[in-house]
Amino acid sequence: MSTNELEVKYRKILDLTPYANSPRIHNRAKRQKLDKLLRRFGQIAPVIIDSEGSIVDGHLVVDLLNRDRSEVSGNIAQTVI
Repeated sequence: MSTNELEVKYRKILDLTPYANSPRIHNRAKRQKLDKLLRRFGQIAPVIIDSEGSIVDGHLVVDLLNRDRSEVSGNIAQTVI
């Protein structure tokens, strides 16, 4: 059985790679709503990143924060067998 260990780190946005097969496409209203929340509260929840720097979840957060910041908070998910 495998388990996941999570490690929170700040990562440079330019070092992250979007997951090529990300199924979500965010419409304009969704982007505007999240942008408004990020400007009001900042990044509250970290994005999920694998050990190689590929974004697993949080593509839109990274995309929106890339305009104003150079780093994001991320949970580095590592599978331990």
